[in-house]
Amino acid sequence: MGTSRASVFYSFLTFFTVLFRNASVETPVDCNSTILESTSSEVSTASVNTTGEGNWTEVIDPETWLELVQNVIPAAEGDLVQKLDRNAVGSAWTGKQPGFVSVPYRISDNLAHREKDIMAAFEEISENTCVSFHAHTSEADYLLFTKGYGCASYLGRTGGEQPIYIGDRCKTGNIVHEIMHALGFHHEHMRKDRDDHVTVVYSNIIPHRVRNFAKIRGDTQGLPYDTESIMHYGQRFFSVNGKATIISKDTKAIGQRIQLSVLDILRVQLLYKCGNTSQTTTAPVNAQTTTASVNAQTTTASLKTQ
Repeated sequence: MGTSRASVFYSFLTFFTVLFRNASVETPVDCNSTILESTSSEVSTASVNTTGEGNWTEVIDPETWLELVQNVIPAAEGDLVQKLDRNAVGSAWTGKQPGFVSVPYRISDNLAHREKDIMAAFEEISENTCVSFHAHTSEADYLLFTKGYGCASYLGRTGGEQPIYIGDRCKTGNIVHEIMHALGFHHEHMRKDRDDHVTVVYSNIIPHRVRNFAKIRGDTQGLPYDTESIMHYGQRFFSVNGKATIISKDTKAIGQRIQLSVLDILRVQLLYKCGNTSQTTTAPVNAQTTTASVNAQTTTASLKTQ
């Protein structure tokens, strides 16, 4: 994209950003209500190509573009109307016996063609934790996978039919990410101790998406910060200029959507009391485990630009 096209693109983005902000009434975050966590940019393809000082181009994922400008899904990423007091939410799913949880689900007809990807996401979680999934029968509470313009999920068990939105460009790893939200897990970069591990560059964030980068007073479950978490933002999520919005202080790649990290697995095991419930939730985490790197496929993965 040449300089002139970059200028046109920037003007176009600015126009619609202003239009969007003026067309909607900005309401304060309600810290006591239920939330919808929209994660369309989990498959963000943002990249930057500098052609000289002040000139840049940004490839924005179509799902993110639709949600930022048209607000297609009820709440865009960062419009968090929730109680900001946890990483692992109290509204966890329950099982018939402690340490074994099976979450009912249904796949909408409009998403039948993505069943294979959804099953693969289930497998990633069930093979590593005590949480499994079964087809909905008569349960009052269940997950409904339905087609959306982006990837989006409510946070924790909300009761009744609980939608998870899956867009065309949401890959298996993105679906895992959304299911993790539904199981009760927030974004890793919103932990209260995140400043020790990453730097948030506020000047590069789309102004009305700054709230996406707020810190929460969450329960970290006594586990270390995890830049390799499947719940961590990527480097350029919600960038206004194509530059990094989050920079890892240890130079590790962030924002992988390949598989659960070692610490992701531990978080699920702790919250859902996998195994011996009394020992699992109180036993100190083994230092070797918490510092273990994920296998080469994950540790070498950088955010895909699909």
